[in-house]
Amino acid sequence: MMRSIIRSKSGRWILTALSLLFWIGVWWFFAIRVDKAWVLPTPVEAGKALIDLLKDGEFRRACFVTLGNMFKGWFWGVLAGGCLAVVTYRFQLLDILFSPLLTVVRATPVASFIMLLWVFLVKDTVPSVAVMLIVLPIVYANLYKGLTETDPKLLEVGKIHRFGLWRMAKYIYIPSVMPYLLSSLLTSLGLGWKAGVAAEVLCTPDGTVGKFLFLYKRDILTAELFACTFCIIMICFILEKLLAASVRALAGKRGYTV
Repeated sequence: MMRSIIRSKSGRWILTALSLLFWIGVWWFFAIRVDKAWVLPTPVEAGKALIDLLKDGEFRRACFVTLGNMFKGWFWGVLAGGCLAVVTYRFQLLDILFSPLLTVVRATPVASFIMLLWVFLVKDTVPSVAVMLIVLPIVYANLYKGLTETDPKLLEVGKIHRFGLWRMAKYIYIPSVMPYLLSSLLTSLGLGWKAGVAAEVLCTPDGTVGKFLFLYKRDILTAELFACTFCIIMICFILEKLLAASVRALAGKRGYTV
């Protein structure tokens, strides 16, 4: 019975809503027990703060600024990671050359990256560059794996029929890497968004969501801090859903499977 409910779309929606209500109830219980809004506000207090925040034109502008910073870094990270994957797949020596550098980039904590970038860059540019450095190795690793796992038999067929570079890419390589591409885009979008907001919190550039977070934490406005965090989560959720739908729609038009 339960399995059939879980498998149905409406059943999953209902169970998800009930689960959400359960955790809101847990939050409310502990907020009442603490009885200090500056430590843990109730859901009602956080909801009121959220409504006030959404009415604030300055905060809405800050959301667009943060989105612009994130998309700028994400675009260049995807482009650089994709180009690097293709080049290192084609020339194995370059894979050996760039491998230690990418390992360092993956292993370095985000906070360290941000602080190091702040030494050399203007603080307004740090969020975009931080996002790019987070996105690049994710896209590179996924696309490189997709390229290396392309079916050798299909590559042999392409050589037999004397496919040029464009036809090899269109009919063999792109269908092979599409699932890896979607995975890398979604993963890098979420992690890049978090890194960008973290960079804004640490560098506090004016007119950004990170600056709002920093000020709310400094002034111990916990309800506003919860509301701002909720906005950040929802923006990331919406972006991921839109990106996934866009990639699948584009792939479907081209006849690719993701």
